[in-house]
Amino acid sequence: MTYTAVPQQSPYDQWTAADQNTYVRDNFADHQARISAIETVGNDADKPASPAVGDWYLATDTGTFYRCVSAGSWLKIWTADNDGAGSGLDADKLDGMQSDTSGTASTIAARDSDGNLTTAAGTVLASKQSQTRIEYANVSASSNGLTQTISGSWPNAFSSIASAVMSIGMAATAGHSITDFYDESYSATGFSKTIKTYGSGDTLSLKAIGIGT
Repeated sequence: MTYTAVPQQSPYDQWTAADQNTYVRDNFADHQARISAIETVGNDADKPASPAVGDWYLATDTGTFYRCVSAGSWLKIWTADNDGAGSGLDADKLDGMQSDTSGTASTIAARDSDGNLTTAAGTVLASKQSQTRIEYANVSASSNGLTQTISGSWPNAFSSIASAVMSIGMAATAGHSITDFYDESYSATGFSKTIKTYGSGDTLSLKAIGIGT
């Protein structure tokens, strides 16, 4: 192998092999060309599998530097050219803040092992279907002066419904009224209430609130 000297500031002389992309560094003041480190350039996939401590490798296809500080393995050197999305860089902080699953102030919210997200206001569960929630609905109908059932659907169906509350009102013509209230029922998808009115053609409004998951 033939080496050509590349002048460097004393006592650090760098030598380059003329027949391959390898650079040999001499860190000794007597300039005896003893090898203290080897720097190689090439494609990322072609870096030596068993580097020696002190070796460097420049992957010219990705612009990535590697250094060996433990025999047989490379450490990747991160720069502004190879970090970012998809790089695999495991950052300790983001904008100076740590991630946290407990909702601590001045931290970045992180999901716990169940996928839930904890905030100062409470826990946001990973599965919407497992959260207790409330649905509101309002159904209009026209009175018929007889016994009639008014039905409606929840805007978003429940997986399981625990309870529901309903109320009905009527914009009535003078002398018309709701005379009797009968059964009411609800399910995960909807609700209904049966009433009897006196007079027909009046606007009925059935309001319902459902609680479930």
